[in-house]
Amino acid sequence: METKKGDRIIQIILLLIIAAGFAGIALILKGSGADSGQKGGMPGGPGAGGAPTAQQQSSDGSGESSTVAVEAEYAARQTVSQFIRVNGDVVSDVSVDIYPDVAGKIVVRNVDPGNFVKKGDVVAIVDPSVPGEFYSRSPILSTISGTIIDVNVNVGDTVSTSTSVAVVGDLTKLSLVTYVPERYITYLKLGLHAEVFLEAFPDTVFDARVVQLNPVVDNESRSMEVKLEIVNQDSRIRAGMFASMKLITRESRDCIAVPSGAVSSYYDDSVVYVVKDDNSVERRVVSLGLKSDEMVEVLSGLSENELVVTQGVSSVTDGSPVRMVNDPDAVEE
Repeated sequence: METKKGDRIIQIILLLIIAAGFAGIALILKGSGADSGQKGGMPGGPGAGGAPTAQQQSSDGSGESSTVAVEAEYAARQTVSQFIRVNGDVVSDVSVDIYPDVAGKIVVRNVDPGNFVKKGDVVAIVDPSVPGEFYSRSPILSTISGTIIDVNVNVGDTVSTSTSVAVVGDLTKLSLVTYVPERYITYLKLGLHAEVFLEAFPDTVFDARVVQLNPVVDNESRSMEVKLEIVNQDSRIRAGMFASMKLITRESRDCIAVPSGAVSSYYDDSVVYVVKDDNSVERRVVSLGLKSDEMVEVLSGLSENELVVTQGVSSVTDGSPVRMVNDPDAVEE
């Protein structure tokens, strides 16, 4: 009897040992699964987009950032202008239409476009005769001295006293006419300076100034007619030429300026990157003034002759080591 009781106790102990063994194996397998899950990209691990380690940040394991190739220029004093870009035409400042005194048929035409005439010269002759009635021929006289800009009749044409026979202009006095969109008219005033560019002379800048503003805005084009005087008359300029113009609305002279590409945004600030003596860059907050297409006025935060990054700005940050691929001294010259 006691022997059977002892055998049962041994069996129970063996069962407990076996159960404990299975429980241990289960815990080991569970731990191994958690480790492999983390290594395979579970949330929070580098494989799932978490923050990389310092070793992962540097491909060579050194942790040092690479040198950035940039272009740089010196901040320099110059003139920065704001302007309105418009197109226009070169016109004769003085031009008149020539009319006959009587109606009739043109029997003589003495001029062609480009001819010079004096006041009182005969431009054409009209025969006012009609069938059955004969009258003396009537000369058509130029009322001013100048160049024939246009001739509107030929021999044999019938004209009335309201027919413009020819147009005579004084081509020694040329002006520019342009039309400025309504949204810009608040910037306009007499005396505004303009830079003028003509297709025939692409490398020459001509000077002009506003001498007349039409007080009425055209209700169809929503623009205002503006007349400009060419400051120094040039014999190369011809009436009828197409002109592109920059109407200078504001100008800041002898100011510190940098190329527009040197300025970027950092949060709510405008910044430039200044190249230091150790060939690293310093992010510098600046206050800006006037802006043109190419240059920006710097009111504060930058001194004259400081070297700023102009190309490769998006690739640098505060403290980045840089290597200049241009010669800033050559650019300055």
